[in-house]
Amino acid sequence: MLPRSTRTFSIIFKIPTIIALVLPLAVRAQDAAKTPAQADTYQLSQVVVEGQGALPLSAPLPDVSGAQINSGKKTTVADLEAIPEISSNNYRQAFTQIPGLLTSEVSNESFASFSYRGLGDPHESFNMNLLRNGIPMAADMYGYPANYYQPPLDSVESIQFIRGGASLMYGPQVGGALNFITRKPTPDAPASVYSKQVFGSKNFFSTYNELSGTVDNVSYLGFFHRRQSDGFRDENSDYGVNNGNMMFAVESSPEAKWTVEFDAYDADHGEAGGLTLETGDGLANYNQNRFQSSVLFDRLRIQRYSGTIGLEYEADRDTTIIAKAFGWYYDRFSRRQNPGTANPFGGIYNGATNTIADQEFTTLGLDARVAHRWKMHGEEQNLAAGVLLYGVDSPFTQQQGLTPWADSGVLQRDIDRSTRTAALFAENRFNFGRLKIVPGARLEMIDLGIDENIPTTPELGLRKEDDFSTVLLPGLGAAYDLGSDTEAYANATTGYKPRTYADVVPLNSGDTISSDLDPAHSTMYETGLRGTPLSWARFDSSVFMATFTDQFGRVGSNIQNVGDSETYGLDLMTEFATVRLYDSLVGSKLADTLGDINIFWNAQFLNAEFTEGPVDGKTPQYAPDYVMRTGVTYDYDRRYKLAFLGTFVADHYADDANTANRYIPSYRVWDLTAEAEIIPSHLSLVAGVNNIFDEKYYARVRSNGIDPGLPRNVYGGVVLRF
Repeated sequence: MLPRSTRTFSIIFKIPTIIALVLPLAVRAQDAAKTPAQADTYQLSQVVVEGQGALPLSAPLPDVSGAQINSGKKTTVADLEAIPEISSNNYRQAFTQIPGLLTSEVSNESFASFSYRGLGDPHESFNMNLLRNGIPMAADMYGYPANYYQPPLDSVESIQFIRGGASLMYGPQVGGALNFITRKPTPDAPASVYSKQVFGSKNFFSTYNELSGTVDNVSYLGFFHRRQSDGFRDENSDYGVNNGNMMFAVESSPEAKWTVEFDAYDADHGEAGGLTLETGDGLANYNQNRFQSSVLFDRLRIQRYSGTIGLEYEADRDTTIIAKAFGWYYDRFSRRQNPGTANPFGGIYNGATNTIADQEFTTLGLDARVAHRWKMHGEEQNLAAGVLLYGVDSPFTQQQGLTPWADSGVLQRDIDRSTRTAALFAENRFNFGRLKIVPGARLEMIDLGIDENIPTTPELGLRKEDDFSTVLLPGLGAAYDLGSDTEAYANATTGYKPRTYADVVPLNSGDTISSDLDPAHSTMYETGLRGTPLSWARFDSSVFMATFTDQFGRVGSNIQNVGDSETYGLDLMTEFATVRLYDSLVGSKLADTLGDINIFWNAQFLNAEFTEGPVDGKTPQYAPDYVMRTGVTYDYDRRYKLAFLGTFVADHYADDANTANRYIPSYRVWDLTAEAEIIPSHLSLVAGVNNIFDEKYYARVRSNGIDPGLPRNVYGGVVLRF
């Protein structure tokens, strides 16, 4: 069983837990003490608050936004502009206000690696929907839902996280949806420039240069971003990322707005290999040198070119149509040295050959949604419905190179792969005074095809698979206005994990797949209270339970259904504006003149266990007992910002079998970041220290070994606006 040494928390963690649980009850007691007339005057307002002295760090999504219904769902919007500029794609900082979202940190920034509530392997965020402005970012969201492309955080203004209910909006993945909302064009100037240049440890360099503006009925925004570093491993951990983007928006009439966007991305990452805790000849021991490299020639290269055409059309005063047609070409190229006589887990590879894999994805899709307001018994009701059409062609080739650094070699595998998907979805918010009921459903029709041109296993011949699935995903949400800007919410929703390409034909050498591998299904139940009952305090507290049947996992080298799991726990969040609290007590206005100091704390407490199958009684991978984040931020008029941010993760395992070499000890990492506007509206300085106390930790273990976390590192730079 998983060691529970981390169950004993210090008093610093107990206090905010009690506050997060008691504050909603105290608010209800206060509201109950009011006269009926007083209680009736309260209206639940949108909790997104802006302005000096407000609570800027996070908020739930509005009840209805665009063609999306959020009532009854657990949602969080993290405002990246409320904290100092993030100077790399440091998701530990970006997710500081999102309870429970686990980042399995990758030392060379090669891809996003997130998971939630122990629902599957975080590797490449396979079990979550990652989106950019509502458009999926995965290479193939059904057949190969790997996320190698991430928008630079410099281009992102906020991150939306939707838990249960996201599967109805965006697709079947079980771990929720992360939607990166990018910066908007400057509305009140024909041209404005935003330029950020940052330098840091290990030859880190990041440049982001943006031009945007509005002329008459046309607005535009374009940027170029370059990020590079030598990396912290001794060899072969360097990376370089280039991203260019251009977007135009045209209001062709008072009712219609068109957008056109093109994005180009390429990245080249060294992969320094895994480490081990074992000692001996030919082993890369973590304790002897946690930054040594066990592999010197492995590379991962990504190219992605995408385009989007969008229309937002107000058909009448009650009906809005939002449609986006999108497409991309995506290429994932990797070369991996064969281990030779070395131990594949943490050994120093000595193979004389390598394996070269190239996966291409050509995608076309249409996401069309309609929002309609209608009346029933004199009250406004809200309907949101839509369709997703999605098609991918994805050839895969694998070669054996004659040297460890070869980029081409002898063809070993040649597979044609394809995905064809049609989905229909609808939700309706029924309003009954303070009570909102939101039933919904999504119908997924997925056709996954694989056709071998060279037999992977000669004795089996050429394999041809056509896997068609029709899945209905029902859901139900509810919300109740309790007054005092506080509401209760509840949600029950289903999710679905389809078989991927790699679950039909294994891609890794030595991997096998069970012949009876079934798709996985999830059900999430959640209820909670949230609100901003006081001008200086916000909270969101919920309890949840998730069941995950026929969960995918790995036992040794075999990919199989590892059984059914149950997960339950608490999601808690509290935030206090201390200067605003003082102002409310003494009647002063110090927050307006001196700025505000916000103290925040959020946590997910989790209990997860397999209840059936070959790993019955084990703990699912990446399901720590707790994930906690806390810190202090200072903000004066968005001109001067300071943040001291802490991330605390309990010990857990990186596989479902809970094997000893996949154990991840608990870790605590603190970051200090700052931003100061030197010339108002024109010049700012940014600086920071990541992992300020130099915690020695790792958050990720793969089949080739331990991937060490980054040590203390510093950066500094300048931001120009004109």
